[in-house]
Amino acid sequence: MFRYSAISNSALNMNSSFMISKSHALSLYKKAAVYSFIPKNACSTLRYSVAIENECLPPGGDINWIHANNATFSVTLQEALLAKYRFVVLRCPFRRLASVFLDKIVNKEAPTAWTYYSLIGRERSLDDVTFEYFINSLLSLKLLKHEIHWRPQVDFLLYEEYSDVFCVERFSSAIQTLKEKIDFDVFDARELTKHGSDRYSLIEEGLWHDVPVKELYSLKMAGRLPSVEGMYPRHIYSAVLNGYKNDVELYSSWCNSKLLLKP
Repeated sequence: MFRYSAISNSALNMNSSFMISKSHALSLYKKAAVYSFIPKNACSTLRYSVAIENECLPPGGDINWIHANNATFSVTLQEALLAKYRFVVLRCPFRRLASVFLDKIVNKEAPTAWTYYSLIGRERSLDDVTFEYFINSLLSLKLLKHEIHWRPQVDFLLYEEYSDVFCVERFSSAIQTLKEKIDFDVFDARELTKHGSDRYSLIEEGLWHDVPVKELYSLKMAGRLPSVEGMYPRHIYSAVLNGYKNDVELYSSWCNSKLLLKP
C-alpha cells in the first residue's frame, strides 16, 4: 500500500524516503481523504484549499498562513492507512523545471534560489545563471534531491496507488472531480501568490535557454515571459528526459504522454 515503507528494514521513522512522502501528505479530516502535495504542482492552491476545508482559514484568508503551516495537516500513519480517498497532482516534468527556474530562480526567491546558490558552490552569480546552466548543474552535481521544488515527483508519492491522479495541465477536471467525489472546494490561489504565468504576455518565438537571470528578470518586470517551449532546445530536452526519466515515465503512465512538452 505504501510506496516506500518496505524499502528499508530500519525503523519507519528513520526511513527517509517514506518520511518525505508522508510529510508531504495532508489530511482532509472531514472527508477521510489524503492529498499528496508536490511542490510546483498547483500546491499553493490546494494547500490553501485544505486549510479552508480544515477550518483553519476562512475563504479569502491570508495566503501566507500556509507557508508557516506546511506540516500542520501532515497525516499520521493511522490517517494515511484509513483514508478512503487519496489524490495527487502531477505535472509535466519539463514544464515543472521551467516553472521552478522562471519563478524561484529568476525572482531570486528565498530560500530556494539561495539554497541553489550554495549548492553550486557560489561559483556563478545568480544574475548570470541561465536555464541551461541550471539544468546542467542539477544533473552534473547530483542535486536532484537537494531541494523540494525540483526534487523528482516520484519521491513525494506516499501510496502505490491513488483514488485519483490529476495533472496540472488539465487542472479544471481535478476541480470538478474533487467537488463531485468528496465535496471538496478548490480555491484558486494564483492571484494571491502572484506565481502564475497567466499574469504575463508569453513570448512564443526564439530560444531562451542561454539568457541570464538578470535579463529574464527585467523581462518579467515588463510583464513578459518566454514560453516554456522556448527554454528547451533539443539538447536540454534530452538532458531532462534522461535525468528525470522516472518522472517522465510516471507522468506518461499516470496522466497522458500526449500532454508532455515536445522539444
